[in-house]
Amino acid sequence: MYISMALNYPDQVYWPFSLELTRSFTLYISIFQITIFLYFFIRYFSSFIKKNYLLTIAAVTVFMGVLLIKNYSYLLHEPISLTKITPVETHQDYLKPMIDMTVESGRGVKYWNRLSNNYYFYNQGIGAHANSIISYNLGGRFSKFTTDFGIDTEAGDQNKAIFIIQGDGRELFKSKPKGKYDLPELISLSIDKVDKLSLIIKTEGESNNGLHTDWLNPILIR
Repeated sequence: MYISMALNYPDQVYWPFSLELTRSFTLYISIFQITIFLYFFIRYFSSFIKKNYLLTIAAVTVFMGVLLIKNYSYLLHEPISLTKITPVETHQDYLKPMIDMTVESGRGVKYWNRLSNNYYFYNQGIGAHANSIISYNLGGRFSKFTTDFGIDTEAGDQNKAIFIIQGDGRELFKSKPKGKYDLPELISLSIDKVDKLSLIIKTEGESNNGLHTDWLNPILIR
């Protein structure tokens, strides 16, 4: 509850708490709760486990197998899509960032649409809107980041946006103003030892009305 309040009302976060400390504290509380749950689960269901140990082993094996399958790309040091990682911070002027869909898809099923820039269609990416910031905690585990970016096909044609990428608060890339009819652009950046990766979109001009933007096929490389 406190971390939800901190994300939505950052001005209400008081000392000694901070947004980063709140996230860490929430993680520690979750680990503690899981530990307590496992203790009582094993204690009160130990007799069942003893009688059905083969079933228990099978269930644990299936669970571990699912975890391995979902994370095999990371474990094998293969490139992984940034869309598979949950951001630690998101701020956006209109709706919320959408995974593998346009930002307008956030209005409901009636508005679902694929990501595209000048009708170049993409299966993976982040549908965003100016002005926005999306941050990820990478823990310094990746060496390179590649992505296409541009204005979505469904956007209005009167406004432009600037795409910025930051690593630990340091600017790694800043685009020229991009309009609806500009082709998608590809960039590749070194993010060696970067802990926090931030994708930022800013309005170029007076209005961000209809300024639907996309990070397209964003890939992290170990």
